[in-house]
This record gives sequence, C-alpha cells and structure tokens, in this order.
Amino acid sequence: MVCLFSSFAGCDRILKIQADISALGQRRNMIPVHKMKSILAELAACEIVQYTIVLLLLFYMKVVLKLQLGDNVPQILLLLFLYLLLLIIHNVFVLLLDSLSSLLLLLA
Repeated sequence: MVCLFSSFAGCDRILKIQADISALGQRRNMIPVHKMKSILAELAACEIVQYTIVLLLLFYMKVVLKLQLGDNVPQILLLLFLYLLLLIIHNVFVLLLDSLSSLLLLLA
C-alpha cells in the first residue's frame, strides 16, 4: 500500500511543476535551472521522502508488531528502494506520455 502511495506522489510531483497547472509551476519554469535538473531534483526528493516512510513502516512491523521478516534486511531495503524508484519513474513516464498524446491531438 505504501508503494502504491509512492506512485501517486510521483504523479503529484510532476503535476506541480507544470506551468499550466499551478502558480508554483509557473515560478519554477522561470528559474535559470535546466528543466531536467529540476525534474530529477523533484524525483530525488520524492524518493527520499517515500523511502523514509517505508523505513518507518518496516521498523514498526519489525519492532512493534514483532513480525519475522527474515535475515536479509539489506536485501529487503535495496528491494524497497528500487521498487519505489521504479514506481515513481513509471508514473512520470505515464504522465509524460499522456501529455505528449494530448499535444499530438492538438496538432492534428
């Protein structure tokens, strides 16, 4: 469930940096920083926040609920990190493809 919320967070981050959606997006598009650098910074911030939430949930499950998660904790942490990154990037590409398809419809 937490990983599903991270995919929504990726969508939210991309929607907020678009200039036609919000005033914050308009201000961010006027700064003298390359657009890709801005997008990567947004994605990195989103990944860090979501990974922190997953770490807190993992701590809660292991310490408070005393669930047996196995002995491969580093592998679990790596898998969670990569899965969150995959979900966030996947939703960014879905939004970009949606934007491109709507642009192509306008041009046709």
